Amino acid sequence: MYNNLLANDLDSVEKFGKSIGLTNKTLNSLKKLASETDILVIFPVISRPKSRGRILLKSADPFDHPKIYPGYISDTKGEDIETLIDGIKLIEEIMKTQVMRDKGSNCSNFTLKLAKVCV
Repeated sequence: MYNNLLANDLDSVEKFGKSIGLTNKTLNSLKKLASETDILVIFPVISRPKSRGRILLKSADPFDHPKIYPGYISDTKGEDIETLIDGIKLIEEIMKTQVMRDKGSNCSNFTLKLAKVCV
């Protein structure tokens, strides 16, 4: 998955940050970076995860929302985490290609701290 954030479009940065649950501190750091340059945010997504979550009824009332336990990265063999790591490596390879260098791209490590993590 990717998102292109244009330099000085801080409203888009704000919406992006809120949509993925960034903490205010991380969002402010991203805004600072976006005030200086365009940003291409790329992160791997697992299309067919091995991990499984659960959905349980909260009550007999059909209008009550169910309890949802997503079970992210919970597969016992660790295949999902390996897939994510392979995705990160592929992103790094893509960013090092001549095409990306010709576009003036460079990689910066930026740790995204989320306000909430669901497991």
